[in-house]
Amino acid sequence: MKTLLLFLLLTLIASCQTKKESQSTGTKKLVWSEEFDYTGLPDSTKWQYEEGLIRNGEAQYYTRARLKNTNVENGILTITAHKEDFEGSSYTSASINTKGLYEFTNGRIEVRAKLPEGRGTWPAIWTLGTNIDKVDWPQCGEIDIMEFVGFDSNKVYANVHTGDYNHAKGTGREVIITV
Repeated sequence: MKTLLLFLLLTLIASCQTKKESQSTGTKKLVWSEEFDYTGLPDSTKWQYEEGLIRNGEAQYYTRARLKNTNVENGILTITAHKEDFEGSSYTSASINTKGLYEFTNGRIEVRAKLPEGRGTWPAIWTLGTNIDKVDWPQCGEIDIMEFVGFDSNKVYANVHTGDYNHAKGTGREVIITV
């Protein structure tokens, strides 16, 4: 199984168990969590930022450590997109992840998130293989835990992408939950 790198755009609580624990005792051990019990920017010992025009031809510029786009208050991480001119883009937003800070091989992820609605929004919570810089996507593997495409407000998507199974080849393993 590939080691996964956690990319999150919203609130995360991860509860993982090691292979040894699951095989020998069946017990679960919390190995990482984020309760957002502070005020300000996300904890830099747990989160780092993607910056710039990152992927999929998206219109927003992902900012680094900018309270206007990402802040924590009252136990809630809020990521806010703004229509504004910034670094050659017409929108700003934020994307945080655990790259270089935390990774795991197997376990359970629990997420509590409130999603925005509206055309143009696309909040997502996903994992990527830590070898993405060496083998690129989708060979590194990706698990979309949750994607909410704003124009389709009654559906939440989950998906697995690999070299063999991905939407680019038409072989994706998508699950749609109608809400």
